[in-house]
Amino acid sequence: MSQLWWGFQDNSGKIYNVHLYHGDESGHVLVYVNDLILIIDFSVIVSKIYTFYINERLFTLSMTRENTGFDYRLEIENLQLLKDRINVDKSFAAARLREKILATAMVLSVLVLALGTWCIFFG
Repeated sequence: MSQLWWGFQDNSGKIYNVHLYHGDESGHVLVYVNDLILIIDFSVIVSKIYTFYINERLFTLSMTRENTGFDYRLEIENLQLLKDRINVDKSFAAARLREKILATAMVLSVLVLALGTWCIFFG
């Protein structure tokens, strides 16, 4: 799976991270900016171009099919952004999963404690 991201800072200083996930086998595409999903597309196996706005700036994401896979380019009104490839290995994915499980367990523990306290005082 191809996973890339580009960073962009607007004139006010706000930072935007544009993330791209493109499945090697499925061809499914997910593009999101910070925490907002912008594009979901399925079975993309040929070259494709997407356009979207962040604030008032027009972005163009080009996915060009090559012999060895795809080349990805993100441009802002004719300015190409540098891309940083993120190769997420299984240990990183496992660490993220552990963090999510721990956070869920903590929330559930607080809820159980609150319910127990409520039952003691009002039950």
